[in-house]
Amino acid sequence: MARRSRSDEVLSLGQITELVGGALHGDAPSGVRVTSVAELDGAGESDLVFVADQRRLPQLANCGASVALAPNALAAEAHENYGLPVIGVIDPHAAVAVILERLYPLVAGGQGISPHAVVATSAVVANGAIVGPTAVIDENATIGQGTEVGAGSYVGPGVSLGAECVIHPNVTIYEGTMIGDRALVHSGVVIGADGFGFARGVSEQMKIPQVGGVRIGDDVEIGANSCVDRGTLRETLIGDGTKIDNLVQIGHNCRIGRGCAISALTGLAGSTVIEDGVIMGGHVGTAGHQVIGAGSMLAAMAGVHGDLPAGSVVAGAPHMDIRVWRRAVPAFTKLPELLRRVRRLERRLDESSEE
Repeated sequence: MARRSRSDEVLSLGQITELVGGALHGDAPSGVRVTSVAELDGAGESDLVFVADQRRLPQLANCGASVALAPNALAAEAHENYGLPVIGVIDPHAAVAVILERLYPLVAGGQGISPHAVVATSAVVANGAIVGPTAVIDENATIGQGTEVGAGSYVGPGVSLGAECVIHPNVTIYEGTMIGDRALVHSGVVIGADGFGFARGVSEQMKIPQVGGVRIGDDVEIGANSCVDRGTLRETLIGDGTKIDNLVQIGHNCRIGRGCAISALTGLAGSTVIEDGVIMGGHVGTAGHQVIGAGSMLAAMAGVHGDLPAGSVVAGAPHMDIRVWRRAVPAFTKLPELLRRVRRLERRLDESSEE
């Protein structure tokens, strides 16, 4: 199975600066070489560290690293106050991602089709694809060039997987699913199971057959043990570049746009529409049939019970503008004392009226 493997590459400060498009503040001995990225409290002389904001700068004082990354606005200050060379960048997290990709490249973990896999005669597996032991590729499925299907995974009838995808072990992909190129699907994911669709009969819940499918774009990542339900009549959609964390539920008929980020434990009820660039914190919930406008941000544990216009920033359950929520939460903790004061005032008013 594809995995990250530490390379033998050693990077100079000049190479790192060029790699991340940064600006170096301060000189360093010519022998400084970087082989890894480390946390601030455990770094050694061959490590690179990073600080993302002002609060972390003091930790550079006792840091053993040879070089640090910092936002451009803080890089000069960090060098002047703490001595070590600092590379200023627009976004330290993005810069670290680039460096880690270089130092820990993705390495294919197998070759060809395992003799212990089951591949239907009508399935098409491209040259260069990898199918692991006990994986099952069902009738008329298509596996693209360079795609890996891990041990124990199931690719259902007619499923299409694009090029250079990584399907980790024990993933289940039902029929009627189409996945684009370079998808990354982690273990335990189920794609294309029936949506939760029932009609209230006279004496029981009647199952509504779920006959739609699932279509997933390019460069999508789906975290471990997440579920994407098939549509009732049409496809459930996930747009290019969207990233989904572990333990996320995507209900039937949901339509998720491009470049979204959905954190763990979030649940999207059926027919929720998430437009492009939406960011959702952990444990967000939608009531279904809602539209979340492009570029909106939903704080952790937000409960959405209505449409949100583009660019909304909300928190709380039921959701509210985050500025209102920040004022409401401190007030909520004072309610018991306020209630006691109101009761005392009511008693005084009653006593005054009796006199």
